[in-house]
Amino acid sequence: MSRSSSLFVAIAATAATVLGSVIGFTGEAFAGNVRPVQPLGPSDDGVELQDIFDDLYRSGVGVDAIDDQISAALFENTAVGGSVSSFVAEIAGFAGKNKIGLYNKNLTKALLYDGVNDDGDTAFVTFLEGGDLSIITKGFAPKNKPPLVDKLYEKFGNCFGFYIETPEGNTFYSEDWRNPNGDAQVLIYQGENDTVLQLPNRAKGLFTDNEFLIAFEDKVYANSDKDFNDAVISFESILPKKDVPEPGAVVGLLAIGSFGVSQMLKRHKQENKN
Repeated sequence: MSRSSSLFVAIAATAATVLGSVIGFTGEAFAGNVRPVQPLGPSDDGVELQDIFDDLYRSGVGVDAIDDQISAALFENTAVGGSVSSFVAEIAGFAGKNKIGLYNKNLTKALLYDGVNDDGDTAFVTFLEGGDLSIITKGFAPKNKPPLVDKLYEKFGNCFGFYIETPEGNTFYSEDWRNPNGDAQVLIYQGENDTVLQLPNRAKGLFTDNEFLIAFEDKVYANSDKDFNDAVISFESILPKKDVPEPGAVVGLLAIGSFGVSQMLKRHKQENKN
């Protein structure tokens, strides 16, 4: 093989390596979860996740506990900068003890529900300028229990996932890879602008595409009944986080590749002179 041919092969190999790294970086490190998770249950409690969805259903297509799972694991706010979450259901041995909230890339937790909540309790979430996060959780009237809780989480950011923290000391995340064995502990369902639902103590309304139902399994998946009915909440005015890498990271990969090619060309010129 001639020197020119060898150089071409080397450059092509370098380019392929860099391109593969970029594709891997954008495709794997930022990919969502693998869905659907199936089968679900049967539940040790006798109430399936599909039963909960069917109780909410009023008209339209409906929500299928298996087929309508989405792969998104992380979310961000919409322009309005505010979201409302409702506590939908809790069918679990840990009922009254599980804590549910949001987490960011640093695994900082922002609490929505502290474990003593009833169906219909509400959390008002505001994504503030500068990255601060405000959460006000209010019990459903007329009980108003637990009392109103108002917390500010500084520099939390606006990219987040959902977590459940159990009395056993486990915390499970909406990103599967953060959980034991990389298993699913959170299932998420997105509205499609065609189904009418009625959440507990709420007027019925359209399940829109910026509204989500989030269902949790509160035991390690491998040792659980896999029913994902241990807690269900709603969350609105958010969007799935797009799988876009940090620009600096891709630029860095391309720069490394360019440097390698330039070194090959320089060495090739020196060899020709000799």
